[in-house]
Amino acid sequence: KLEIYNGEKWWNIDSTSPEEETGGTRGLWIGGGPGNDNTIDFANISTTGDAINFGDLVGTDHRQGGNLASRTRGVHGGGFDGSNTLNTIDFVTIASTGDATDFGDRTITSRAGSGGGSGTRGLFVGGLTPSATNTIDYITIASTGNAVDFGDANSTASNFGVCANSVRLVFGGNQTDGDIEYVTISTLGNSSTNGVLLDGRTELPSAASNATRGIFFGGETQPGGSILNRIQYLEIASLGNTIDFGDLTTATRQGGACASSTRAVYGGGLAPGSTDTIEYVQIMSTGNALDFGNLTTSRATYQGCSNGHGGLG
Repeated sequence: KLEIYNGEKWWNIDSTSPEEETGGTRGLWIGGGPGNDNTIDFANISTTGDAINFGDLVGTDHRQGGNLASRTRGVHGGGFDGSNTLNTIDFVTIASTGDATDFGDRTITSRAGSGGGSGTRGLFVGGLTPSATNTIDYITIASTGNAVDFGDANSTASNFGVCANSVRLVFGGNQTDGDIEYVTISTLGNSSTNGVLLDGRTELPSAASNATRGIFFGGETQPGGSILNRIQYLEIASLGNTIDFGDLTTATRQGGACASSTRAVYGGGLAPGSTDTIEYVQIMSTGNALDFGNLTTSRATYQGCSNGHGGLG
């Protein structure tokens, strides 16, 4: 255990790693639909094989929620239970298995919001309230409690793909424009424009990253366009447009993505019906996705998270 003295008191330094606690980076897929599934699945990202049931969210039904994680916790915020849009936030301890626990509430009641962040701070971006919103709010992942206002996105929209390094949260893909935006995680404020996605107005992509590169999977061009099998990437620390990476095995939208330092994994999605397929790519290469395994159920309209993503530093 490491400690530092800040002039007033001693602070413990987190010296854990996914390898120590879970045998490798563990990816979680939380909630989903069609229907309103409260299932949480997990898999070791460094291997291949089928996902395993982790537990359930607090409510009986959940889809269209935003997910994020630290090295120790996976967090799920907002969503839709089939009748009501939600403001609830749940969390699990990633190294264990079991049902989620109540964390607090978002500042808004929202579905189709997206999550991401660093090892310390988690951000929820956009969503439907039921109209599209540009709200960004945040939590301190290691604590529990209600979210706090962070600022606003440029785009009033939902269903962003979100990825991060330890400094910058990047999000793109919505029904109003093809812009990619970013915020500095440790501060408060509104987003700035980073670049544009390759296919312009593309909503419902999924994203994951290591500390260097963000990967966007699938999506649907707008207005009224095609479901995509495209995989595209960007360098998180720089500004600019995405670059073609390769293809998914099937054109899909609204699946769940998560990552380790080397691999990005994408599970489920609508193609147009829901699928249980999990695929992966090596983040620092380019090329088409490869088969990983299958989820415990076919589902979409949800996100993934992991205890080894790029925002953890």
